[in-house]
Amino acid sequence: MKDEAFLLGAGSLTEQQGQFLATAIAGLGATSVLEVGCGYGRLLKELRHRLEARLVGCDFSEPQLGTAREYVAPSLIPLVLADATQGLPFKDSTFDVVYTQGSLMHVPVPLDRAYRSELARVARRYIVHTEDVQDSDNMFAHDNEGHYKELGHRLVEARPYPLNLAGQTMKFEVFELNKARE
Repeated sequence: MKDEAFLLGAGSLTEQQGQFLATAIAGLGATSVLEVGCGYGRLLKELRHRLEARLVGCDFSEPQLGTAREYVAPSLIPLVLADATQGLPFKDSTFDVVYTQGSLMHVPVPLDRAYRSELARVARRYIVHTEDVQDSDNMFAHDNEGHYKELGHRLVEARPYPLNLAGQTMKFEVFELNKARE
């Protein structure tokens, strides 16, 4: 967290990202939201002040979740140890919106397909991704639209992320699940 201290505080990038994400999720009418790859809870802490929704976070790192429990306190946001490539411990269609920000881009091929399939399984209405779209030594670009289309879901919004740092090529995508239209 000390490495990211420049991101935190009033008027910070984190506050702006939280406002952007909260506005997008509120526009989808979500009452339940899961962040996959929540890390230390940076965005969950921002969302809890801006959304009237049940928030849940999950991450595959127990140390990150331990830090998140302290960081989001005194809030009681459930934080769950889980790896989306191995399966998430939630029932089908549990959350109106499932989102990722900067986590899927660290999942290599072919594990990205299992990851997205799990998000689609636990989401009821929408999946939101803010992920980098360039390959590098430590990031992977993925064809989210192609895979979700195979699963019967559709892209409803795609644009460059307006809060990219210098050198970032993050993209903001919203997918509507087929079961949301049923």
